[in-house]
Amino acid sequence: MSNFEQSIESYKKTFIDKLGRENFDEDLLRAIAKYLGPSIYSNDSSKVACSNKSERISIKEDFLITKLGLTDSKELDEAISDVCTQMGSSNRNKYRAVFYYLLVEHFGKESLFIQSNSSADKATHKTSNQEDKKQGKDKPSEIIERYALYAAGAGLVPIPLVDLASISAVQYRMLKNLAHFFDHVSFEDQKSKSIIAGLIGGFSSFELGLFTKVLFRGVPIIGPIIAGTAVSGYAYYSTKLIGEIFEDHFNSGGDLSIGDLTYQKMKEKYREGIKSFNLTPNTN
Repeated sequence: MSNFEQSIESYKKTFIDKLGRENFDEDLLRAIAKYLGPSIYSNDSSKVACSNKSERISIKEDFLITKLGLTDSKELDEAISDVCTQMGSSNRNKYRAVFYYLLVEHFGKESLFIQSNSSADKATHKTSNQEDKKQGKDKPSEIIERYALYAAGAGLVPIPLVDLASISAVQYRMLKNLAHFFDHVSFEDQKSKSIIAGLIGGFSSFELGLFTKVLFRGVPIIGPIIAGTAVSGYAYYSTKLIGEIFEDHFNSGGDLSIGDLTYQKMKEKYREGIKSFNLTPNTN
């Protein structure tokens, strides 16, 4: 089950267990989750803190006024308070997708997220055609695994620094193949390279350690042994992590036109993932 589907299951459970409702519109719930993009995967941004005044202001200005097109009034603040009450003061998992669903329902703005029946029929037909075209194509998980293995091989190149460039090239090709799998994503060469470079960013202390190991390759005989395993393992894991981040992003309806907030969340997810990976050799 993908991360997106896991999130949807958590939202459905909230409706049933916390709100005592089984008559919610799952299509609307999914549409709102896709609107929120990768932020639904962050422990902080995926939830609403009703006790935070700035949070309430942000919901009113960015969602109710900007997205739903409502006029600023006391009613907006009252609606937010009402939803906070519905979700329970002791409930720490006030999922933003569910919170926004209740606001959309309150103001009758479902049409902003759900297509009309005729449009939905056309979309279903289009989706069916797209699925037919995808027959025979590798699935995203297969694309990611294949390029992660390619990156691991590039990490074994016994020439200082050359492997780093090779790994970047493999990650770029992976993103290109992933983008081609999703029909709504338009691939842009230079933008994709910039996104990957920015996503990885500067060197963390752990990456600096790997960078040093790369330099060890210049040491005869023992150098490649010291560097090879660590860099190859790092190349595999980081490439797979990048692939999974973009798979989730594309699955949630995102493309390569990434806003600052979404971009920062993706970068944080990469950093958190890379910190959990430990290739430091045992020196005991």
